[in-house]
Amino acid sequence: MAIGFRETVIDLIELPEDLPPGMPYAIDDCSLAHHLGFRNKVVWGVLMNTLKHYTVFEIEKRKGMRVIHAPDDMMKLLLQRIHVKFLDPMHRRLGPHVTAYRTGMRITDAVEQHIPKCEVCEAAPKGVTPKKHLCPRRGLCIKMDLKDFFHTTRRAWIRNYFKGLGYSHMVAGMLAGLLVVQDVPYGSVPNPGERDGASPVPEQQWYTRTPQGSPASGAICNLVADQRLDPLILTYLDSLNTRYSLSEDWRWKYTRYSDDMVFTCGINPPEEDRLNIIGDLQNIILDAGYRVNYAKTKVVHSYGKKAMLGVVFNDKPNYERAEYLRLRAITHNCATQGFESQFSKAKQLSTGSMIAWVRGKINWVTQINPEKGHKLLEEFNVALTIHESKSC
Repeated sequence: MAIGFRETVIDLIELPEDLPPGMPYAIDDCSLAHHLGFRNKVVWGVLMNTLKHYTVFEIEKRKGMRVIHAPDDMMKLLLQRIHVKFLDPMHRRLGPHVTAYRTGMRITDAVEQHIPKCEVCEAAPKGVTPKKHLCPRRGLCIKMDLKDFFHTTRRAWIRNYFKGLGYSHMVAGMLAGLLVVQDVPYGSVPNPGERDGASPVPEQQWYTRTPQGSPASGAICNLVADQRLDPLILTYLDSLNTRYSLSEDWRWKYTRYSDDMVFTCGINPPEEDRLNIIGDLQNIILDAGYRVNYAKTKVVHSYGKKAMLGVVFNDKPNYERAEYLRLRAITHNCATQGFESQFSKAKQLSTGSMIAWVRGKINWVTQINPEKGHKLLEEFNVALTIHESKSC
């Protein structure tokens, strides 16, 4: 007499091998949910439709609109735990060339990597032009931009990243599914990595992409790009250093602040070489599956103004003069005429938002140039005191 089930199905669980130190030991959906602090069925419920846990809206940018996905409270907590448990341990180990969303890293830390040492320039007194000399600070600077950096990072890329760490296909797929949204595309969906002139792929019913607005998107996009793109670029730059016999402060340097890429070196290659270098870099980006924003590709050499992330760095990190003068004028007018008179210039809608905007701008200037920032802060405090006295 047979007792019990006639057939027994055994699922073999793949145990992760050689996980990096500090990474959670997740072997299946139950252990993954345990590490995230959620019930298993809750995690699976989110995976069935991640989009319903986001509020989707658009904000205006310089050219066009930016699609933002704002997670609800539960999704936000889930993403924050993914970031702390599965992303942050690896994000802290990224090389110095990745400068965005890094704990303890400032904008000036990214900029200073592109300012080589020069004894002649550093020995010159403040305000005095150094004598003419061969200076690595007068070399070439190339700026490039990745188009739709967040939305280009696909679920398959994220899954392959976690599989590369040692997680099973199931665990890696679940993590990838939680970090993307199934979003309906606006019109046809461009194929990431497609060259200009190629037709886009036909419109699809669902298109997964990393949401811009998630607390985990910046870290996972950095990690995936560091796996797929950055090693190829660093290897290519090493070949350029060998070709031109560059060493120390004259070598090619590369930083990526999210989608903003900057390349500098201490020499100015001939025009034909410059064009070939730019073409090679663009092909590397496209071959890695990303898209190039050709309109934002710029070349600066010799004594041209080198700037990145709103910071000028020809000799030292400094705030752009035109923007500083504009902010100084707005701050002065706030002190003499009141915050209400400056709404149109700052594109703000209320006194509270105007005060917050000016304070944020001054804090930004202070990080780059403390001397200029403190001068603006003194006048801002005067304006704030007058405003508060009127409000009483």
